[in-house]
Amino acid sequence: MPNEKVAFATLHLMPGPNMEFVARFQRELALALDNYVTHKKQGRLAAQSTLLSQQSAAMGEIKQRSDALSKQLKTEAKRQPSGWYRETFAERAPAIRHAVADPVVQGFEAKYQATRTDKKEILERVENVAKFHGYPDHVGCIKHNGNPDHWRVVVSNGQTWVPVIELWFGAGRFIATDEQGVFQHRTVPDRQYVQDRHGFFIARYLVRQMNKFDRANVEAPAPPDPTLTAAENKVPDDPALDQEIMKHVRAKEASGGGTCFISFSHTKHAIVGSTAKLFYDQAKGDVIIDAAKVDQKARVDLHSLDAVKKLFGVDEVKPTMPFQEGDDSYERNAAARDTVRTREILIAGAVPKAAVVAVRLSTALAKAPWTTLAKTPAVLPKGIPDAWKA
Repeated sequence: MPNEKVAFATLHLMPGPNMEFVARFQRELALALDNYVTHKKQGRLAAQSTLLSQQSAAMGEIKQRSDALSKQLKTEAKRQPSGWYRETFAERAPAIRHAVADPVVQGFEAKYQATRTDKKEILERVENVAKFHGYPDHVGCIKHNGNPDHWRVVVSNGQTWVPVIELWFGAGRFIATDEQGVFQHRTVPDRQYVQDRHGFFIARYLVRQMNKFDRANVEAPAPPDPTLTAAENKVPDDPALDQEIMKHVRAKEASGGGTCFISFSHTKHAIVGSTAKLFYDQAKGDVIIDAAKVDQKARVDLHSLDAVKKLFGVDEVKPTMPFQEGDDSYERNAAARDTVRTREILIAGAVPKAAVVAVRLSTALAKAPWTTLAKTPAVLPKGIPDAWKA
């Protein structure tokens, strides 16, 4: 997998020969890496902003074209058998949606993929900074204790190699906390994580837009336990669980269920479907859960590059892969596109009452405050995105 997220930190330097030179390189490299990460973050924000503006325009154009098609078909329907209009409109309308929406969604996905931090790019930054300042022979990158997820940038002071910056990739970015099964980000301690059934790290706190079944449960005077349930019951330790994932991803819980999974996300951004339609409907309300209180075997990451490789067999997610009827590789790539775009994480079976952190029973007219299942004001834990609190 070519892209890997990174965490980096400068190291404390002990006095010694030529340490002014070493410290200067440390400062210059830290600034270069910080600028690199900031540039990637700004790129993600720009891609999201462009998506939302284009999405709104796309929805208007789809409606305009669909209305024009409907008007045309209604005129022709006067000379056709009963039911012709409905069947013909259902057959032709998807082409309109895809013609308008595909460039918007595919463009966003391509831009978003380009904003991933990349191990190769980062190590090249180290080399470029060294070359730019004229001391490439005095700088090196080494795997610390042979760990591919932990690298050190070292600088020669004329007598020995001095570590100046540590780089952590992949699983190396996380360290265990005192709470069993909970990890924190090395450089952003408030961001907490847990591992899924395959050992992939996922955000501890997840959000879901409720369906009518979820909402009925959380609004009940005495919410049931478990509070959120999938349509089909399947125990988390069932070895065939992974094989059910494609069914869920392509069905997307039509009619409020249909699979043994419940979908969540950890993104703070708006989510759009493959036809550029916004997923979010305020009137349905939201629920935040603590994944640390859900059985690890029931937690399934779908959005990381390692996850899509393992679960869908996709080495590279291709936004513009052409459609081919019955092509298995197309279906697997489409599934990977959906889960990466929506930052999807699944819970198999059910979510226990103890894992529900807060619910927001909004209406179409007003966004409600977050409350507990006991209907008291909820105190949201640290690390939850500000966008969820709004």
